[in-house]
Amino acid sequence: MSLLSQNLYAASTIAAPEEIVIVGINDQAVKSGFLKKSKDYKVNPGPLSLSLRYQAYFEDNLNRHDIVKSDILRLDIPQIQDNQRYVLKLVNPPQDHDDAKKYAEQPKIALFDQNNQQVVQESRISNQPKNSILGGLFNDSVDLTQVQSTPTNYSSKETRQNQNSKASTSYQTSPIPHTDTLSVDQNMIQLWQKASKAERQKFMTWLAEQ
Repeated sequence: MSLLSQNLYAASTIAAPEEIVIVGINDQAVKSGFLKKSKDYKVNPGPLSLSLRYQAYFEDNLNRHDIVKSDILRLDIPQIQDNQRYVLKLVNPPQDHDDAKKYAEQPKIALFDQNNQQVVQESRISNQPKNSILGGLFNDSVDLTQVQSTPTNYSSKETRQNQNSKASTSYQTSPIPHTDTLSVDQNMIQLWQKASKAERQKFMTWLAEQ
């Protein structure tokens, strides 16, 4: 009977724009990718706690850039309804760099339901630390409805075998021959120079989370 009851419920979705970074859901740390302007999170219905931060990228005419970000806020949601779509929004978002730096000191983030009705709002800074990272770099959707943490245990024999294998591999490594190809850092410089402002923003926003 309990299994049947669980199957009657469908996961809900929380959408976050690029200025709002979700770093944790129910104390489960998550990591956002940088290839999408918004990100969807699938969650189970019921009470929910979100750990959030405000983050914005600015670039001037001299190609100088700055990433403004707040400390982590905790948004406690009394009830997520079944099979609904919610959206996180900034309340009175800043319009320029100077305003953003002030806004980051005490950002206001609210959750709206699919009827655009405000569910809850928060502006208090949380003391919750950012822990381990969960999620993919290139994903635009994270499913947290069935996340399970299963540590992998290895026997001491397996551990010694793995260590010996790694050690033998390291001794067999030969020097990389010199070629005319660009190094990794040179490639990154070229890619940065060719990138558009939007592409630079996505990368720098992602980099600030690392």
